[in-house]
Amino acid sequence: MATILLDKEVAFQQWYKKYALKLGLNLNPDDPKHYYDYRAAFAAGAKPDKSGHWPSEYKLPGHPRLILKGIDTRTGKPVKK
Repeated sequence: MATILLDKEVAFQQWYKKYALKLGLNLNPDDPKHYYDYRAAFAAGAKPDKSGHWPSEYKLPGHPRLILKGIDTRTGKPVKK
C-alpha cells in the first residue's frame, strides 16, 4: 500500500514539474499562493489548454480569478450576493 502511494506521489511530482517548468510556475505544487488544487487536477487527468490556462474547477477559495463578472468560474453559476 505504501509503495502504491509513493508511486502516485512520484508520478504527480513528475507531472507537475513538467508543467511548472513549461509554464513558469512555482516548483512547489502545494504552495498556498497558487490557489489551485493541482493534486485534484492530476487525479482527474486535467491539463492546461494551449494557452497554459488550467481548468477552473480546481481553483481554490482566494484565487484572484475565481469570480469573474459575478460568475463563479468553477461552476459557471452566478454568485449570490
